[in-house]
Amino acid sequence: MKTSPVDGRADTLEPILRKIAHDIVGPTSVASGALKELERQLRGESQPHASMLDLVDRSLQRLQRLATRLRSAALVMNGTLELESQLVVLGDVLAGGVAHASKLDGRKNVTVEVVTAAEPIRANADEPHLALVFSELMSNALRFARRHVRVTVVHRGERATVDFEDDGAGFPAGLVAALTSGEPPSIEVGFALPLVVAITARFGGAITFGESGLPSSSDGRRGARVRVELPVASA
Repeated sequence: MKTSPVDGRADTLEPILRKIAHDIVGPTSVASGALKELERQLRGESQPHASMLDLVDRSLQRLQRLATRLRSAALVMNGTLELESQLVVLGDVLAGGVAHASKLDGRKNVTVEVVTAAEPIRANADEPHLALVFSELMSNALRFARRHVRVTVVHRGERATVDFEDDGAGFPAGLVAALTSGEPPSIEVGFALPLVVAITARFGGAITFGESGLPSSSDGRRGARVRVELPVASA
């Protein structure tokens, strides 16, 4: 299955994104290989340098994530994003996405609470791209949270919902409309959230934006909530 192009503006933006992604991948791959070799050579002697090596590793992974984000956005725009559906366990894919985001964007002063269903929930989806959706939404929540992020998985009839809630300042006015307009993303919106909206739609699901159940300040204002809805598959 393939996506359809967003509109004529994609013809201009798509090759630029693809070129930037390509230019990021080459140097970061070389640097990642060099870092692994350095860690191998320092094995047993690297404890004093462990924190610096970890910092370099996280920085390289952020660049690789950016390249994946830009490349995927380009494929969505030109209608050539290929997805391979398979039966997946949502909790397992979510755990991987949360772990990846927490490694790259976790903060010591932000606690993460994950509430999953007692029984496994299955869906038909492309596992790497569903993991990308969960990782991006978790990263977004971590970046804007003040102290708390909550992820909740619920089975409701023929649908499963995964809520990402934070206790940050919530969505700015007009942002939700821009995210759901179907237009190519602007600089203000960025690429991550429009990308996950487009990918989730390909799974027969939807993403909605609203207020978190977590208060963000003493005046009772609410943080942001992003809800992923997906059709449940039989085992």
